[in-house]
Amino acid sequence: MIRTCSDCPGTIGKYSKSGRCKPCAMRIMHADPAYAARRDAATRTMNRTPEIRAKRSAALKARYANPAARKAMSDAALKQLAENPELAARRRELGAASFRAFHARGDYDWSAHHRARVDKRLSWCPADRLAEYQKLRSEYGATEARRMVEQDIAASKRRAKAEPDTFERQMARIAAGAAVMDAPDFRTAGPAHTLGGVASGML
Repeated sequence: MIRTCSDCPGTIGKYSKSGRCKPCAMRIMHADPAYAARRDAATRTMNRTPEIRAKRSAALKARYANPAARKAMSDAALKQLAENPELAARRRELGAASFRAFHARGDYDWSAHHRARVDKRLSWCPADRLAEYQKLRSEYGATEARRMVEQDIAASKRRAKAEPDTFERQMARIAAGAAVMDAPDFRTAGPAHTLGGVASGML
């Protein structure tokens, strides 16, 4: 005889004592505050284990290495937050509290952090063109300013290749660390021997 779940049309096995299918039984069990407290305590204890933390970290890094999986996880998280405003508010508050606690410790060099971010963001721009880029950015925006500076850098390189090499440019390359090499000698070597008597007849 086929037994059906008391909460849904699903079937249940003959060994079920609750009269519910497995999904319904799990839903009821996890809704129990006492069980939820024991579950969360066990999870926190397990998460503090170095082996478990390393295993989960490796699994997440491997999954995030796949762009499609990374996008799917991001889309799912955004969809969940959009559909659950209470969860979104709770996540924001947890993040803000964590940041406040981290900032209150005062053991982090925020100046170095911001400098590193700026240096990374502007790593494409040579130091001697930085002021020019910042001026253009204030007038045209970051994207257009970068395009203009990179275009001008490429044009300068093309002009430098087209111009004849000068002594000043060679010395600048040496000052920058270029190695000095001997120029190859393409002259044809003279004969190693002469015919006998030729040299003495010319005396």
